Amino acid sequence: MKAPRGSREYMSGLELFIYFLIENRPNLGGTDWYSCPCVKCRNRKGMNDLEHIHEHLIINGLDTTYRTWIHHGEQLSRSYVNSQSSPLPTNNVEDPCPPLVSMVNDIFEHLPNEVNATTFSCNNEGVNQAQTDLEENVKYKELMEDALLPLYPYCREEHTRLVAVVKFLSMKSRYNISNECFT
Repeated sequence: MKAPRGSREYMSGLELFIYFLIENRPNLGGTDWYSCPCVKCRNRKGMNDLEHIHEHLIINGLDTTYRTWIHHGEQLSRSYVNSQSSPLPTNNVEDPCPPLVSMVNDIFEHLPNEVNATTFSCNNEGVNQAQTDLEENVKYKELMEDALLPLYPYCREEHTRLVAVVKFLSMKSRYNISNECFT
């Protein structure tokens, strides 16, 4: 439904979507409650009745990234599922490096192993570059410490400061939480 909201084409598509929900009710456990695919809710803000969804889709519009209605009973086609599978061979060797440590290393891969001011030329550009690299090296060390430091004593290895921060920021973004909520 890429038509402008309020147009006949959009309203017709909206009615087809509501009809699709009603027809697929048995596939969803026979419920009268559905997730709302509007731009504001994005299938993440709980279950709603058809009247609420209809109203939201008229006011807010449909989330354009929601193309296969998997939350509303539509099945992924076999060809789509097969095309999304990874062609890479899988190995059973566990990666000794936690994912966030790898991410931090990838972000700062341009930094030399040891930042040494003597490796830069003595003109202003070199001094500025050395200062920038030193600042980035400090950021790298802080992020790496947060990626490896347990959240609290005796907690499991995968619960680190950086993991907690990433999860909080993800929730903040997903649910549109204001900055005041986190302070």
